Amino acid sequence: NVYVSDGFMSRAALDMLAPYLDGINVDLKAFGETGEEFYHDVCGARLEPVKRNIAYIAQETDIWIEVTTLLIPGLNDDGDELRALAAWLAEVDPEMPWHVTAFRPAYKMLDRPPTSPRDLARVYEIGKRAGLHYVYVGNVRDADRESTHCPKCEQLLVRRRGYDVREVWPERGVCPRCGHVIPGVWD
Repeated sequence: NVYVSDGFMSRAALDMLAPYLDGINVDLKAFGETGEEFYHDVCGARLEPVKRNIAYIAQETDIWIEVTTLLIPGLNDDGDELRALAAWLAEVDPEMPWHVTAFRPAYKMLDRPPTSPRDLARVYEIGKRAGLHYVYVGNVRDADRESTHCPKCEQLLVRRRGYDVREVWPERGVCPRCGHVIPGVWD
């Protein structure tokens, strides 16, 4: 079972869910000082419980965790804060995948422009430079940045195009070129 969550829950709630989860994708919507404001003003929540839950899941459970950040121009796209976010994720677990996805104006946020592919590429590089092994862009077509490569030798392992998986390497969990162990849930 896979759960998509905003990550804003009590430890008791998380512990009740944990035995039933194989994986979880947590939205980390913003970070740093402006992240606290974003969580308060836009989400009606707080950043610290989300960070605490991400670290707990990654370091103290057997649940596979991935993190997603929807990049909203002018709200959560500050370079310094994204560098801090990526550095924090890498400190928690450099093998935890980080998905940076494009925003499209809708509903109560029609006043914001869509995220540009150029900005997604910039944040992808921020994640890689921070030491994250698996950074992906989403909600755009970018064959290289939405696919999985071995972090050691750069061998293409999973080719994606949007939500369509085009190619998966035959020996899941191990790079066929260099033998590097690739973490994940492969069954």
